[in-house]
Amino acid sequence: MVVDSLPTLISGERVNVQSNKSLLSKNTKGILILDDNTLLMRNLQVMLEVIGYNVFTTTSEFEGINIFNRNREKINLLLIDSIKSDVTGLELFSIFKTLNPDIRILVIVHEDMDLTFWENLQIDSFIVEPIQLNSLINALDQILY
Repeated sequence: MVVDSLPTLISGERVNVQSNKSLLSKNTKGILILDDNTLLMRNLQVMLEVIGYNVFTTTSEFEGINIFNRNREKINLLLIDSIKSDVTGLELFSIFKTLNPDIRILVIVHEDMDLTFWENLQIDSFIVEPIQLNSLINALDQILY
């Protein structure tokens, strides 16, 4: 059976498998998701694992740093929420860039946020909530491949 599209858990949208590099390749990339929205984090984890990513998750900034330090060679991208409870996304950005200047960072921003702030940072990309799977896959393709 050939799968032409995948449904998402978040929006019900379907994704064209044939047009996405990350869906066509043997995926060995690792992603650390840091988000205090447990439901969103788990949905993202399931979607990314289905398409072959190795996914690490946590709601804790400090645990995220520990996970990253223990799995540094396996994590290629950090997917972080711009608003965290204990530490801001900007502070996390700085911490992870200090630990590994080559880490790729994708920031989840909220649709009512001023995106100028994030555009001026040297992040790899940002994605606006509510997250659409096509947008997420396209951002990952641009950043990781």
